[in-house]
Amino acid sequence: NTCYMNCTLQCLMATETIQTYFLESAGHDSHTCKRRKSKSGVGCLACALDGLFLSTYSSSIGVNVSALLSPPSPPDPPPQPRLLCGFPIVPDAVLTTGWTIPSMRLLRGYGQHDAHEYLQALLHALEKDVKCAPASQTNIVEAAFGGRFSSALRCKECGTEREQEETFINVSVEVTGGEGQEQTTLAECLAKFTEPEPLSTMLRCETCSCNQVFSKQLKLKPRFPPHLVLHLKRFDAAKNKKISRPVLFPSSLDMSPYSVPAPPGEGEDETMNYSLYAVVNHEGGLHQGHYTSHVKRDGKWYRCQDEKVYVVDEKAVLAESSTAYVLFYSKQQ
Repeated sequence: NTCYMNCTLQCLMATETIQTYFLESAGHDSHTCKRRKSKSGVGCLACALDGLFLSTYSSSIGVNVSALLSPPSPPDPPPQPRLLCGFPIVPDAVLTTGWTIPSMRLLRGYGQHDAHEYLQALLHALEKDVKCAPASQTNIVEAAFGGRFSSALRCKECGTEREQEETFINVSVEVTGGEGQEQTTLAECLAKFTEPEPLSTMLRCETCSCNQVFSKQLKLKPRFPPHLVLHLKRFDAAKNKKISRPVLFPSSLDMSPYSVPAPPGEGEDETMNYSLYAVVNHEGGLHQGHYTSHVKRDGKWYRCQDEKVYVVDEKAVLAESSTAYVLFYSKQQ
């Protein structure tokens, strides 16, 4: 059961910044990767993803790009570049490499796993592994998904605020609405996420010179990430249930209501508008189900269900409001 991985990889491979890094920039050279040459038994996820991107690209153009990039070792014959277009890709190297990485040990085996949990583990491991190639200077995970929160603490008594910065690579938001509410919207979920929340413990206020009740508020800060990943928290382990309430989400998202203004001279003209380009969907309940994905390639939407891929229209993507689980948005130019 690897649907959680398949759908996540489809969305990741539809991410333009990641595509550019592995294909156009050749950001990770697996032939010079230190991790690949080591005898530690720990694989390199960046190498596995590099191979997956090359295999997918080879399938799309009908040429074995990996063979062309690998010089033959005499007396081996030269590589045969011609292949049939559209041959299926099995990401087995990504799966088994993940099993060797200590931080992904909970995702070993063929059991059911959470797609968002896998995405988190994958990105954290990739962030470390891209550094294993000597020529790699880019933290591609931060470059693609890295953003900043303004975390503001406010004293309820005197109004004194203190702010600190927090980083993120994706944002998890509660599915708003109570029992009996038929549906909610992504805008409502984001508004709930960014509203002030009272802290459960009192903190010392230097202005009041005593402990006081504080509230905490999170908002996005400029500069905004090229790709914004929003995770809808549908699985409630405490209540042992899945929240299947439809969350209406747009194809174009304005993040300005959930952001702090840019300081003068520091990116006031930066766009806060994002376009949807991929969705992870989950059908089923808390303990079992099936993951699929929708990805946008060259202006067309596709539904990906393991090895089956179908062309769909955007209305069909947006209609999956009760199964939408992870939303991928890219910043508009």
